Amino acid sequence: MSGEGDRARRATAALLRGEDPRVLAGMGVRWVLDERTSAGPRGESATTLDDPTTTTKFSDTELTLYELPRTEGSDWSAGTGTGTGASASERAAVLAAHAAWLIAMAVALALAVSRRSGR
Repeated sequence: MSGEGDRARRATAALLRGEDPRVLAGMGVRWVLDERTSAGPRGESATTLDDPTTTTKFSDTELTLYELPRTEGSDWSAGTGTGTGASASERAAVLAAHAAWLIAMAVALALAVSRRSGR
């Protein structure tokens, strides 16, 4: 995979060889997006993706999203949604930002309506 790091190249090579999904999971791969209309090499990837341990999360005529099985040694800690989530203070900050946005929108709407009715 050009432009990617060594880990992505190793994972791509394993996928093209048709390795067991747990091999990719051990490399930290959790998701595989199969772009069916891509002209790129497919190799033996169907062997990996059709394995009963993979889960199809989405599929249409062009794309299929697979989730690989979590195994011992799977490193899914970085940005995968498997952590503890946002802290209470982080959630409060996001809620406050949304409330400020909602208030600003309500004020803008009220000003627009009052100017329009004043004509």
